[in-house]
Amino acid sequence: IGSAELQQALCTRTMQAPGEGVIRMANGVPAAVQSRDALARHLYHAIFGHVVGKTNRSIGFRDDALFCGVLDIFGFEFFETNTFEQLCINFTNELLQQFFNSFIFENETALYRAEGISWNELDFPNNATIVDLLQKSPNGIFPMLDEECFVIGGTSGSWHRKLVRMHENHSRFAQALTEKEVFVVYHFAGPVTYSAAAFLEKNRDRLSPDMLKCLNESAWPFLADRFAGRIEERDERRRSFGSTAPPEDMMTTSPSKVKRAQRATVSTEFRQQLQSLMGQIRTTTPHFVRCIKPNKFCSPYVDPAASPPVPLFDRPSVAEQLAYQGVLEAIRVARAGYPVRFLHTDFLADFRCLAWGPELQ
Repeated sequence: IGSAELQQALCTRTMQAPGEGVIRMANGVPAAVQSRDALARHLYHAIFGHVVGKTNRSIGFRDDALFCGVLDIFGFEFFETNTFEQLCINFTNELLQQFFNSFIFENETALYRAEGISWNELDFPNNATIVDLLQKSPNGIFPMLDEECFVIGGTSGSWHRKLVRMHENHSRFAQALTEKEVFVVYHFAGPVTYSAAAFLEKNRDRLSPDMLKCLNESAWPFLADRFAGRIEERDERRRSFGSTAPPEDMMTTSPSKVKRAQRATVSTEFRQQLQSLMGQIRTTTPHFVRCIKPNKFCSPYVDPAASPPVPLFDRPSVAEQLAYQGVLEAIRVARAGYPVRFLHTDFLADFRCLAWGPELQ
């Protein structure tokens, strides 16, 4: 793509003016920055999909074949500033933790039933209220975000105000009173403060028609092929990933409602792919591995040259990872039942000294 064409696609936009034909208008700095960021995300999305597809073809992957898969999860994220990406990642961890809880629950139930042990199933940890807060339609955080993306004049600020009004009494939600457009979600691993700024822009993730046209006309066949079908999809269905907002003639009588076929957002696609992944995981026999880094420097010792060397073990960092990776939650799951277990022969070997006479016999 020539630099002049790319500059024009980023810094200007074409519009159809009644009676005047097509006119070109300049983008403001925020719009140009948003277009640049959307371009970066779509390039990554397209190339990542290409790499995955080529990898599957090279190894002969078949959907109907048995497989041994490794799911390397994102890990719980909590930064100084948390936004849309962190909410998506932490939502993934909530679903995986819910699956882990249900998997352990089913195994524990089967074990207790086989041993003839009665226990209270209500004591078992459950993060269903958090999952519902995030995804349940129509008032979950993600559905309300999608709805606001199709409201005329909708902004991240208006979405945040609606969110606070809807969930102000929810046990897993809170408003940060000291900061503007900030809310708190109490995840299984702990509370996370999110900044609502730019949520709508990132969820829409629009790639303008001018940018699509620019990419489609690239002299590099590899790049042009990645976006070859996007313009046709936009014209035919008006709902491809990263499509522009629906035209006014598609709006219903209520400005906040739009035809279901138009609702294509990043969070919608993300949740659909996540549900597909969870459906596949539920068909497998899972094993869980938790990886903990002893320090952020990836070094085994404080000073390797010292004799003897002192292990570099950052306790606060390890404790944080135990919480964010769900290990503490797993411990709560184990403690809900009978966590201390012995085989009969081992129990007898360890405690036979406490018995004598008829009891030992």
